[in-house]
Amino acid sequence: MLIVCALTVSAAPAADLPAALAREADGDLPGSLVALEQVVALRPGWELARIELARVLMRSGGSLERAALHLETANALAPENPRAHFLRGAVLEELGRRDEAARAYETSLAYRASYADPHRRLAALALGREDWRAAERHARALTELLPDDLQARFQLAEAFEGQSRTAEAERELLRLHQQQPGSATVARRLAAFYERTGRAAQAARVLDRLRAPVPRQMRPLPASRK
Repeated sequence: MLIVCALTVSAAPAADLPAALAREADGDLPGSLVALEQVVALRPGWELARIELARVLMRSGGSLERAALHLETANALAPENPRAHFLRGAVLEELGRRDEAARAYETSLAYRASYADPHRRLAALALGREDWRAAERHARALTELLPDDLQARFQLAEAFEGQSRTAEAERELLRLHQQQPGSATVARRLAAFYERTGRAAQAARVLDRLRAPVPRQMRPLPASRK
């Protein structure tokens, strides 16, 4: 009887998914992994535990093959879970299986079209293989979901440029530059675009403005007491 009670007490915290994730939040990745493995062992049919275990395995530099197996099981248990498909795509991409990764990302979007992360990864994969139209489609979807996302806007500009739609690419980069005039990243992107399109003088002007000292704001004088 005492043995049964001891097992019950020790198993209770192991089945606590929030506690396992709290360890991760506190920076204890090894402890979080152990706790998540225990949760999966106790509840093998719970897809959420497998998804979180796979994610922490990826984050901690663990076995990608093990992460992929947990995600495949999660997909079988809950085929309509978009996060499981997205994370499986991320694992496959890390393993260099980009075509399979793209299919997993597309499946994720089939279940949740407003999921930003698969759009971002699909845009990046499309840019890498110079599929400019697919890159534009996913980058445009991402900018609609996240209008202030810098990477998405850069991806969209690159997709335009890849299709020789330089006016649209310039307009996108200029809009960003106007919105973030102090951003060195944006300024350098715009200058590089001007260099590629044979406008070295405009590139130099953008960079000169970037290097120009910011005028000091004078503190207003207190009102006279007279």
